[in-house]
Amino acid sequence: MSIVIHYLITAFRNIAKQKIYTFIKIGGLAIGLTVCILIMLWVKDELSYDNFHEKNDRLFRIIIEQNLNGESSVIAVTPGALGPALLAEFPEIKAVCRFDNMGQWLLRSGEQEYIPANSGITEEFFFDLFTFKWIAGDITTAFADPRSIILTETMADKIFGSGEALGQVLEIKILGNFTVTGIMQDTHHSHLNFDFLVPFNFLPEMGIEIVELSKSNLDFINYVLLHDNADADQFDGKIRHFLDGKLGQGIFRLYLQPVRDIYLRPGTVYDPARTGDLKFVYIFSIIAFLVLLIASVNFINLATANAALRAKEISVRKINGAGKLQLMEQFLGESLLLAFLAMLLSLILVEILLPLFNNISIKNLSISMIGPGCILPWLLALVLFTGVAAGTFPAFYLTAIDPHQVIKGQFSRGRRGYFLRRLLVVMQFSISVILIIFTLTVSAQMKFIRNRNLGYDREHLAYIRLTRAMAENYQSFKQMLKLMPGVTAVAGVNQLPVGECASTPVLDWDGNTTEDMYKIYLLWTDQDFLKTFGITLELGEDHQNVESDYIADTVLLNQAAVKQMAYDDPLGKKLLISARYYTIRGVFSNFNLRTLHNGIPPLAVINDRSRARFMFVRLQLAGLNYDLKGLDKIAREFDPDTIEHFSLFDETISRHYESEYRTMTVVSCFAVLAILVSCLGLFGLASFTAEQKSREICIRKVMGANLLQLLLLLNGSFTRWILLANVIAWPIAWLVTERWLQYFTYRVGIEPLIYILTACGSLLIALGTVSFRTVSSLRTDPVKQLKYE
Repeated sequence: MSIVIHYLITAFRNIAKQKIYTFIKIGGLAIGLTVCILIMLWVKDELSYDNFHEKNDRLFRIIIEQNLNGESSVIAVTPGALGPALLAEFPEIKAVCRFDNMGQWLLRSGEQEYIPANSGITEEFFFDLFTFKWIAGDITTAFADPRSIILTETMADKIFGSGEALGQVLEIKILGNFTVTGIMQDTHHSHLNFDFLVPFNFLPEMGIEIVELSKSNLDFINYVLLHDNADADQFDGKIRHFLDGKLGQGIFRLYLQPVRDIYLRPGTVYDPARTGDLKFVYIFSIIAFLVLLIASVNFINLATANAALRAKEISVRKINGAGKLQLMEQFLGESLLLAFLAMLLSLILVEILLPLFNNISIKNLSISMIGPGCILPWLLALVLFTGVAAGTFPAFYLTAIDPHQVIKGQFSRGRRGYFLRRLLVVMQFSISVILIIFTLTVSAQMKFIRNRNLGYDREHLAYIRLTRAMAENYQSFKQMLKLMPGVTAVAGVNQLPVGECASTPVLDWDGNTTEDMYKIYLLWTDQDFLKTFGITLELGEDHQNVESDYIADTVLLNQAAVKQMAYDDPLGKKLLISARYYTIRGVFSNFNLRTLHNGIPPLAVINDRSRARFMFVRLQLAGLNYDLKGLDKIAREFDPDTIEHFSLFDETISRHYESEYRTMTVVSCFAVLAILVSCLGLFGLASFTAEQKSREICIRKVMGANLLQLLLLLNGSFTRWILLANVIAWPIAWLVTERWLQYFTYRVGIEPLIYILTACGSLLIALGTVSFRTVSSLRTDPVKQLKYE
């Protein structure tokens, strides 16, 4: 015990004696560990989605792959009749459950204000498949009545507060009263995103009928639970062509998708599920590893450099009888002590930074997630490895030196340590340069997205989701909006022209000589769509001068659709869409219907305002000087209870790139931290170099060398190593950024200026760091340094 106390006293004495080295080593490693812990918490949260279901190994979602003329897309929604048909056909299935998310509905109790809530409609078998904690009510009878409703715990608290929710009656706007028959846990860590559930047998009251497969649309999510002895891979192959002859021949193929994969590996369109992205898990994990690697290299680098300055101390202690094992234990113990102090400091930093990180990542992480079953063992292992690695060099190398040579001044530190330290500096700055280039490229791509011409005037467009009251008074509502000062055009659209869009196969068209079909996307609009969006009509006429609200037989196509059908003169030609022949009335210019991750698809615009779910308003530039309250006031005149409000469409477009924006923000922060840690290490090495060369510096000063000459002497080697770091980093950075940019159909090119600026910036930062540290050393009075020489 006394020897341990002695080691601790010696360690703290060295810490107090070498404050700068200690601060840099502990601070740098603490920053690296902080970044690592924050990302590990985020990754743990992402990987936890849908892992709590007890039957996960047998629980699957049925998805459809649609193949049209060589173009393939995987669709999450399937026919409502599919689940029961599969259950009747295949003995491998134990149970099926259908689910649909029908968007937001408005709920209230009594005369309180309506509260928006995400809806879910499903069957009584839902809780046989999914393991959601049941809080109140009888799970076996909760869906016995069509007008029963199950609330999540948070929604029950919002509506009823601290009062008893079970058995209470609440109102769903338009749909009427429902009785609360159950309270369940929230769905925070599930791909299912709902605040309440109503039973499937309520569908007839909504006018929705489940029809036979041959007449079905793709409307519902179908889940299947397989028997214990069923082989999922074999069953997946058996259902592949189940829809042949029922929904076309060879167009649709069925696949099993494990429920635990839905959140991070969705890969589907028309998916109402809450989803993440596995590539960001990989990106952030790699960043955590790289920043921690920089910090660990710093720690090891400075530990070995600092230990070399203690050669005389080691020699004196060996002459006085200290054994090699004792010295090795001391060095390893000191290194581990500093590493554990860094870990404690990192935990404090994590607690401080978590609110900010939660805000950036839109999470609710807490430090309590660092438990003994997951993150803590990894953290302790990392700290132990770093401490041992940093203490190994002094423990084995310096304890083996001949003390007599050191006392006589004949000890040489050798070139291997010199090159090792410089190699580690190169590695640190290479990683930092890669992170900076990636950050700048992501920033350039986001700027490109914000400024790209989408084929229509995206600015000064506002929109509102139509409620039933607004839709029933469509023409009056539209006319009132048109009379507002600053409003130049108004149009209704069935869906937002960004993100996913409805599509259907074109089964036939004039001049078609093949049996091929191709997929066309559909928008149902009113007469003023092209005018409101500022889209150019290239050929023919649009629907603006048409008296009727609905034209059953005419359609407008974009240039991509005309090109797909190889028409030189498309006007007057007919095509078959959804069992109806349409005549091409006009052709409009291409515009980006989806995000810039995708190309421009064939698009048909059909004049049918009865399908409109959104109303768009074109504002003059001067109209943006006031807020949108005037438009909201008109909306409330038509629906006093509405919670819908006008939003700027440009902001909605930006929200479709939130994951990229978050990536840019997080990577930018971590790139700055990586540079900071690298500079801390460089600062420490500059201090070490200045101490090593103190005698040479003093002699040169006595011989008349000025400050600039001495700075060039000390900075020269660092300059070479930083430039080498850039040379190594550039090809790696190019591969990383090129791989990320492949997710976008429309993207920026590789900008040489980014690479040049990064090289210049890293060099200036490095030289500034080295110069700042060495200037203080250069001011030392040479007389004091050389008077005993």
